Amino acid sequence: MAQTAVAFLRGVNLGVRNRVPQRPLAERLAEATGGPVRHHLQSGNLVVASPAPGLAGLIRELIDDLTGLDIPVVVRPAAQLADLLEACPWPDEDARRVHLSMWDDRHDQGAADAMTAADWSGDEIVFVQRNAWMRYASDFHAAKLGNHVIERRLGVVATARNANTIGTVLDLTARI
Repeated sequence: MAQTAVAFLRGVNLGVRNRVPQRPLAERLAEATGGPVRHHLQSGNLVVASPAPGLAGLIRELIDDLTGLDIPVVVRPAAQLADLLEACPWPDEDARRVHLSMWDDRHDQGAADAMTAADWSGDEIVFVQRNAWMRYASDFHAAKLGNHVIERRLGVVATARNANTIGTVLDLTARI
């Protein structure tokens, strides 16, 4: 697991818009990295056994070659992702209501502190470096807080997954 990484594609959809075929992408990525690659679902979750420096850029290039789309990619080493899951402030909450938002750009700590202190009508947020755990009071469709709010307030490009998906991709890292 130490060398394995997980790449999360932002804004990939199952419909016609921003569709990235995961199997061909995984095959091309495996050729480029020289190690196995697995994907989870069709929404942009790739487990890479032999990540190379610049993995996010490589994946973006492969997506562009394959589809013509410019899709942001956030990569987390599997060990770091496991630590993030362990640090989830709501481990007993329904995992569909707990999401991890991830980004690579520097952000304004003052803006993050203001978000932590804000009233989100029952939703909550906890920052962990360049990541944030969010717990939704009901579900993320009705939430005031969300990945789009993080992007707007912090000025970053981020992508989010629910805790179930984080756990599933971590399970995949152990089997690759």
